[in-house]
Amino acid sequence: MIKKFIKKIISLMLVVCLVLTANIVSFAQMKNKDMEFNNYAKFYLNLVEEYKVKNPNASLDDINDMLRKAMKKYDKNFAANRIRIQSIDYSDYLPTDKVALSDPEKEVFNSNPYYGLQALLAAQTAIDMSERRYSYGLHNGNGDAFRHSLWNCLMSSYTTVSYAKKFADAHEEGVPNEGLESYMDIYNNKKGRDVYVDNKSRIDRAPTYARTGLIIDLIQEAVDGGNMRRFAGDNFKGTYLVKTDTLGKK
Repeated sequence: MIKKFIKKIISLMLVVCLVLTANIVSFAQMKNKDMEFNNYAKFYLNLVEEYKVKNPNASLDDINDMLRKAMKKYDKNFAANRIRIQSIDYSDYLPTDKVALSDPEKEVFNSNPYYGLQALLAAQTAIDMSERRYSYGLHNGNGDAFRHSLWNCLMSSYTTVSYAKKFADAHEEGVPNEGLESYMDIYNNKKGRDVYVDNKSRIDRAPTYARTGLIIDLIQEAVDGGNMRRFAGDNFKGTYLVKTDTLGKK
């Protein structure tokens, strides 16, 4: 009897060890799949690429169905980042993670998760590039105009112009600025989409690896040339808007 009892205990311990090991391996795999705060979109887009390899004829609806199931399974793994995300003032930045989306943004995101992920990825690129290219003016200055217009141009290229407008409008509705600042953001969002429309054939013909770089250059040229709007004054704290220029560039 004692021997049987000991065997049962040992068997139970082995099962527990196997479960714990599986969880550790699973967590390690998640880490390897970019389960980091800034890589929410990349994690799921990596899953999409894997899915496409296995399902080369998958439609957009198929991809979105797969993503909805994956998000139900994996989104909880991003919960630890919620407190960190909520400490960010998204009125000055752009949405890069689903858990930080406002209700209007979530509605647009959920209507097409694949496009939504592309919008988040475009936002992260726009934030990174604006911080890399501007030493100041990231709020209400040329860097701000660059960030918003680049986000919208990238979204238009990654998804569609109509979806880019829906997401950008939802962003402005969800984290509304006041008066002139809101007008400026909406104006620069549209100008970013216009840059894509005006250069669509050139952008679409570019090799995939060069497309984002081309868009960045086109937006930079537009901002430097005064096509977007910023707040007046060298410190961007004026009471009216002026054409963008090169002030604040590194």
